[in-house]
Amino acid sequence: LKFEIVRKAGLGGKLFGSVTNRDLVELLKENGFELERRAILLNTPIRNVGTHEFSVRVHTEVTVTLQIKVIGDTVEEPAVEKPKEVAADATVIDSEELEKLEELEANKDPEEIE
Repeated sequence: LKFEIVRKAGLGGKLFGSVTNRDLVELLKENGFELERRAILLNTPIRNVGTHEFSVRVHTEVTVTLQIKVIGDTVEEPAVEKPKEVAADATVIDSEELEKLEELEANKDPEEIE
């Protein structure tokens, strides 16, 4: 048997949270299987999208292996840096004017700067 579950995930397929045996019990319950949480044998919580196997102990000596496909429902967009805001009263100058200002500043007499 194969089951699917949808969880939020980032760009690398890493889940925001994890899929645990409690989630698997709930998923199986939705599909008509009544099991206790301790019947689910999951070594570690599932933290990535993809197909994963888990076991269900249906009897003391009977274990069934099932598959679950974890699907990422949203992909986190990469952070985009906002453009810096320019003050409303700022003066915009082109590169030629900037060069002239830098040249004037460089040619000033040190006594005039104070």
